[in-house]
Amino acid sequence: DPGKSLSPPMLYNEKRDDAVEAIKKIAPEGHTTRSASSALAKLHSWHARSVAENVDVANARLLHHADWIAFLLHGEMGVTDHNNALKLGFDPGLDPGPTEGVCAYGAPCDGAYPDWLLATPYAYALPRTVLPPGTTCGAVSSTEGKKRLGHPGGVKVVAGTTDSIAAFVAARCVDVGDAVTSLGSSLAMKMVSETRVDDDTKGIYSHRLCGCWLVGGSSNLGGWLLRSNFTNDEVAALTEAMEATTTTANEIPEYFPGVLLGFGLTVEEATAALTPRPDDDIDFLRAILTSIANVEARSYAELYKLGASHEVRRVFTAGGGAKNEKWSTIRSDALGGVPVTASPYAEAAYGSALLARMGHYELASYVPEMCADPTAVCEVR
Repeated sequence: DPGKSLSPPMLYNEKRDDAVEAIKKIAPEGHTTRSASSALAKLHSWHARSVAENVDVANARLLHHADWIAFLLHGEMGVTDHNNALKLGFDPGLDPGPTEGVCAYGAPCDGAYPDWLLATPYAYALPRTVLPPGTTCGAVSSTEGKKRLGHPGGVKVVAGTTDSIAAFVAARCVDVGDAVTSLGSSLAMKMVSETRVDDDTKGIYSHRLCGCWLVGGSSNLGGWLLRSNFTNDEVAALTEAMEATTTTANEIPEYFPGVLLGFGLTVEEATAALTPRPDDDIDFLRAILTSIANVEARSYAELYKLGASHEVRRVFTAGGGAKNEKWSTIRSDALGGVPVTASPYAEAAYGSALLARMGHYELASYVPEMCADPTAVCEVR
């Protein structure tokens, strides 16, 4: 029965600790799959459990959530995109070889699964058509898709991406050194680079998008630090009363000295680090904002130090933290004057729509201004 689910859905942040040691034996040092929450860890754990329970999984195929939705529309099993497949082990930088350079539907394929992954006993379950985001992967042709859409003639299904990269696309960043920092409950960063940077010991990895690399990662540090100490109204009032500068007559503690993005601090450790607490609530808020800003600045500097092609040149902010202009000023100061502004379009849904537009019209860029004629192929700067 094609499309029948063989396992309950697994959440992105679910961990499979039982798979980590086995994956570390085959995946190279620094590889993003060497994590308990990686898609490969989930696949390894599911396969081991299925074999132990004598479940017949010979025809099984792994689908990410986006792959499942797309399958319901185009009806082709085993189709995914570069970004969703990254933590499954797909390498967008590998040469696909002469026989694999063209995927299904005539779309060009970049990248490949590494040999160490293809040698695993569950390699058969890997989605074998892996497309760059923003490329057409088929037409709406499934019975269910036609039933739900009525008469979907001419409607294409376009390879998508992850939610965080969709938010990056929404900011319409294309130039090297452009970056998006997402300041929600956590802190996430991505920067456009001509070169790739991967280091799992520092939580840093690279996605491929439109010929460039998005280097970055995520951290437990973020807006929850504010909400655990202040109400939203208190943050607004204290921010209004605070000067937008990292200097003050009172001594401001640095809560996370030396901490880098994605490295070293659990939620519990970050909470315990908020000491000493200044007597003045304004100073306490400033200390939290400045400490997170310093982590962000150190992390962008570390990306360049580890091999990113350019230093950060400008930062767009998504998430709730984008509304705090004084925090943006503090962050710009910590970055040595790099411009920090709110992303004019911060919704991941908008980024997904830009990729759908790009694929439908076969454009080279997802940035509308760079393709004034929707029927023309425009070059990315």
